Amino acid sequence: MICFTNICRKYIYLNGSAHFGVGIWHLLLSTGFTDGYSRSTLSGLGKQSIEQTLPTISFATLKGLNVINRGRNPRKPRATANNPNPLLLLLLLSLLAFSCQTKKHLSKEPAQAISIDTLKSINVTATTKYQGFETQYFNLLHTKLSVTPVWNLRHLNGIAILTLTPHVYPQDTLTLDAKDFNIYSVELVNRNGDSLASLNYKYNRKTLSITPYQKTQWLPGDTFNVKIVYTAKPEDLIKDSIIPNHDEQGLYFVNPDGTDSAVPRELWSQGETEHNSCWFPTIDAPDQKMTQEISITVDTGLTTLSNGTLEYTEQNGNGTKTDHWALDKPHSVYLAMIAVGTYSEIKDKWRDSIPVNYYVEPEYAPYAKLVFGHTPAMIEFYSKLLNYDFPWPKYSQIVVRDFTSGAMENTTAVTMYEPLQHDDRANLDETDEEIISHELFHHWFGDLVTCKSWANLALNESFAQFAEKLWTSHEYGKEEADIEFKTDLDAYLAEAAYKKGPIIEHYYSDPEDLFDKTRYEKGALVLNMLKHYLGDEVFFKALHNYLVTNAYKCVEISDLQKAMEEASGKDLNWFFDQWFNKPGHPVLEIRQQYDATNKKLYVFVNQTQLDEKTPAFKIPTELDVYNHDGHVDKHKIWLKHASDSFSFKMDAPPLLVNFDAEKILLCHKSDVKPTGQWYYQYFHTPELLDRYEALKALSKTPESLSKDSIITLWASGLKDHSWYIRKTAIGLIATQGKMVIDTLIPRMEQLALTDKNSIVRSSALAFIQDKEGVMSNNISLKALHDSSYYVTSIAIHNVFLNTPNADSAILVSEMAEFDHYRSLDVLASVADIYARYADAGKALFFKNMAARMQAGYVNLYLLDYLKFLIRMNTAVIQQNEKFILSIGHLAKTDWELSSCQYFLNALAANLSARSENEAKKIADDFSDKAKQLKK
Repeated sequence: MICFTNICRKYIYLNGSAHFGVGIWHLLLSTGFTDGYSRSTLSGLGKQSIEQTLPTISFATLKGLNVINRGRNPRKPRATANNPNPLLLLLLLSLLAFSCQTKKHLSKEPAQAISIDTLKSINVTATTKYQGFETQYFNLLHTKLSVTPVWNLRHLNGIAILTLTPHVYPQDTLTLDAKDFNIYSVELVNRNGDSLASLNYKYNRKTLSITPYQKTQWLPGDTFNVKIVYTAKPEDLIKDSIIPNHDEQGLYFVNPDGTDSAVPRELWSQGETEHNSCWFPTIDAPDQKMTQEISITVDTGLTTLSNGTLEYTEQNGNGTKTDHWALDKPHSVYLAMIAVGTYSEIKDKWRDSIPVNYYVEPEYAPYAKLVFGHTPAMIEFYSKLLNYDFPWPKYSQIVVRDFTSGAMENTTAVTMYEPLQHDDRANLDETDEEIISHELFHHWFGDLVTCKSWANLALNESFAQFAEKLWTSHEYGKEEADIEFKTDLDAYLAEAAYKKGPIIEHYYSDPEDLFDKTRYEKGALVLNMLKHYLGDEVFFKALHNYLVTNAYKCVEISDLQKAMEEASGKDLNWFFDQWFNKPGHPVLEIRQQYDATNKKLYVFVNQTQLDEKTPAFKIPTELDVYNHDGHVDKHKIWLKHASDSFSFKMDAPPLLVNFDAEKILLCHKSDVKPTGQWYYQYFHTPELLDRYEALKALSKTPESLSKDSIITLWASGLKDHSWYIRKTAIGLIATQGKMVIDTLIPRMEQLALTDKNSIVRSSALAFIQDKEGVMSNNISLKALHDSSYYVTSIAIHNVFLNTPNADSAILVSEMAEFDHYRSLDVLASVADIYARYADAGKALFFKNMAARMQAGYVNLYLLDYLKFLIRMNTAVIQQNEKFILSIGHLAKTDWELSSCQYFLNALAANLSARSENEAKKIADDFSDKAKQLKK
């Protein structure tokens, strides 16, 4: 699965009221905070509700720089979406505290600081209780479901027939997970479902305990079928205290009454980790593998999707149909899924035999192959790379509304969140291929071979995160993959500053806590190091053997180690112990010294991370030494101690000492070397990350270079063939002196309009706005109609900043052409303007924007809508009262729900202060609704 913090390469900027010159995009970029954070983390301030932020901020939107635990997959890593780096929040909140007015009226209130000790004290995930795999009393062999949604009640009527056998010992009780059902009957049935006898059972709203019929025990070798007739009530689970939050509900109804004409009626499930027992009785553990049949009865106009193939459809003659889906290969319980809605099905195929289909809302059907069209090529690439053909009968991808994650690897039927449903302009900014490749690779690592316990989650997620880069490198080149690995490293290191644990984590309170950057980003980086150490041929041979040996089974980390050791002939206990089973990472300090007398170069490497849990790492790496004659001496070295030193014969001081020359290591690195070596590194080394490191280092010591050298460096950065280096150069130039900035402004203006990459254009556009202000307005006006939504949204923001208050009516009129854009980035920029200046006629805009709402935009949408409404007279608010009272439907998390409550209470407080009696009545309605949401 992919979490919201895994989504990739989005720009971030401060849109609206506060004017920091360079926007948050550049401020964060220059500090390195932009790498590794998603739309949900940066736009929504993670778990910050507007109740916490509204008193100090007044701005429209922070857009996320999404990079993938880009796996995606936006839920995964889920813990990161819900627990953003507190250092990032500290920076954001410090900035936001100054932004309570427009650019013309900055607040004089000081920012509220958060102590570093407080940040470091945030709970990690550990608990003293050891968590292994679930004891297998029974093997769940097959599940047959017949389900019918009851839309008006938000219930699911079901009949489940489970086929089971004792695992090894006789059993006197079968215990099934079944959360908050109405149980009508439990029977022993034959293979055809015919009743043989009623069974005695006990039910405590969480588990269903069943005893055998006419005997005391089920014996090993017994295979039996249990039929359960039930109703699932997923939306009662929180109220009945069965689950703690919305994300664990298992089954979700979207607009079930069809009352919102702008939102489709949908039903979808989300099983990971142990949530499918919210809609059918089962043994809800990852080490249970089953085959399945699912029959779904719905109105004839609706489309259904489930695992496996659609065997047939029955027309029931009463306006309904029943679709019969079947999967004849075993997979884990959490991978079962259903989805129902109004979809266009776009058909594709792999090797002319395997159906590959894409399900999107009809509006997006013309763009489905643009977004998902690389899927067959990805299947082919992974099948050949692993020497193991795609092992399932079909592959479908469906986009649903309000998904609790980024994406989920349900076997043969992947669920995607809404941003995967976009048009051609949005595709210029973000293809989301990292999510698509992530979920696809799970069909080998996660679905075919599955972690036996959540402690071993990395055997699913680390591989899928790693595989994103394999596809990127294959399709777009090594440099693009290196950017993604760099982003993963930065994201992991940021989280590791306050949360540290081993990749294989047996001590946790809740398996949901494990979906973080340790299991995703760190795991991917470790696999990349292992591939580099063993070599591609051996590494992929080991993966092939691992798949063959463990197909349709569950595994632990020892199974992977065994496969790698058998393929390589190497003892890898040291590698797996330090990287998978222990926490932390190396913190390296690299220094060098040239001894002219003895003509020797000394390189010293200290590991400073040492503590009882994180001793010195054993690290193989490369050290390249560049000589004056142009020759590069390549040395293989091993770090093994707290301090290691290496000496090399040299007739003259080196031009450059390049540690970790391949840029493979997972570490925090402090490389101390002369400015001249950094300058040489930028212009003469082969790796993109060499250039990146050099720019970062040289930006901190501009006084050590001549004027000509400085200009040459930054001009070269702006012309680099890599968009990532150009983007980095823009952010770092913003921190340089006036001479550099003034010299390079013309180049920035050119980039803002002509660079081929939209992230670079948007970065340059924000840069010139900061440095030139209203003088750059003509460029922003041209950029309003850029092909990129990103660029357009920043251009709107810039034009807003450059427009005098006296011309606000003209500005509102000019923004009307953007009212119906699909992009929430653009709509959020427009909303910030309307919040301040628009009249009542724009109330419909806010209603329409709500219909397109996605994760990460809710809190700031509520801020703008609140500012808009507070300016309106009571009659306008009354006209929109019904919609306002329904605002809670936007909340998909507890924090968004808190924001909706605060929105209603703040609006009620404003109305209560008005003189009209009607205003006070409406205020009471809003206050009552806020209390209901709290309950």
